[in-house]
Amino acid sequence: MKGGKCARLNSLSERSSSKSQLNENNEGTTENDPKDDAESGWGIGRRIVKLKFLADQLKSCKHCCKPLHLSNTTREQKVGYASILYITCDCGFINNISTGKSHRPPGKEKRGMTVYDINTKAVLGI
Repeated sequence: MKGGKCARLNSLSERSSSKSQLNENNEGTTENDPKDDAESGWGIGRRIVKLKFLADQLKSCKHCCKPLHLSNTTREQKVGYASILYITCDCGFINNISTGKSHRPPGKEKRGMTVYDINTKAVLGI
């Protein structure tokens, strides 16, 4: 297990958002990696999140049962005030993680898109 932890730490240090370099005058320069900017785009802004609901979903990958980490989020789909986070596990499986509970409208329990509780509460002013 320690080998996996070390590999992850090395991977994180390689993915730092800026790379420091010295030019010929020994002055420090910073070079931004455009790939890192695209990866961090999901973390910009504020979200309304049900913490317990999110924590329960992050407990295990749907494929291999290993814990998931928010830092492995590859993209986000916003649905009103709610979001669906696409989090890649160490095994490579992409998990769809919702930031809040959802329900289906009455009479449409078996088909159609789900409605997120936070959006319903916002409309009702709750």
